[in-house]
Amino acid sequence: MIGRGGACPRPGGRKALPYILAVLLICSSVAADSGKAKLGRPASWFKLKNLTDTATFTHRSIRGRPTILVVGRTKRAAPPCKKWMLALIKRYRKEGPKVLQVIVIKKPWYLPRALILKQVRGFIPARHHDKVLLEWFTVFSDVWGIPKVDDPFIYLLDKKGVIRFMHRGAADKAALQQLGDAIKGLPSPPLIPKP
Repeated sequence: MIGRGGACPRPGGRKALPYILAVLLICSSVAADSGKAKLGRPASWFKLKNLTDTATFTHRSIRGRPTILVVGRTKRAAPPCKKWMLALIKRYRKEGPKVLQVIVIKKPWYLPRALILKQVRGFIPARHHDKVLLEWFTVFSDVWGIPKVDDPFIYLLDKKGVIRFMHRGAADKAALQQLGDAIKGLPSPPLIPKP
C-alpha cells in the first residue's frame, strides 16, 4: 500500500504487529503438526543413543529394515513397554523387524544421571541394553506428538522409514495380531536367484 506522497509505510510499525504475530502463530502450528507421527508418513526426526552408549540411532539410520519402536513417556509406562519389547523380540528373534524401545527420561535437576542409568540398566535385561534408546529430555516425544500418558506407543516403520502401524495400549493378543498382520503386509525384498 502506498502512503501519502507515494512513500511506502514503515515496515514493523504498530499496525503491522498483529499481522506478523498471526503469521508466526500459523507457521508455528503448521510446523508443530507437520512433525507428528502419522500413518503413511515418514518417521519424524530423532537422534538417540542406546543404553550401552555404543550406537546412535536416527530416523535415517534405521532405514533398510523394518523397525518397531516401543515408546514410553512416563515411569508408569515403563513396565508395559518392557512387556511389549520382550514379547516382540521373542516373536521376531530369527527374522523380521528390528525392535527398539525408546525410554523418555525427564530427569530432575537434583538426580545424578548415573543413578538413573543404574535404575534403567537394572530394569531392562542386560542382553537387550543395546536395543534401548534413551531420550533425556522430551524432544522425541514432543516432535512425534506423543502425549504424556502412562500408555505404551507402538510404531511399525517399513524399510523406507514410513510409519505403517500405530498402536497405543497394552500388548494383548488383539494388538499383537494387528501388528503381525501389518508386518505381513509390508513389501518383502525381491528374491535373488542363486547362480
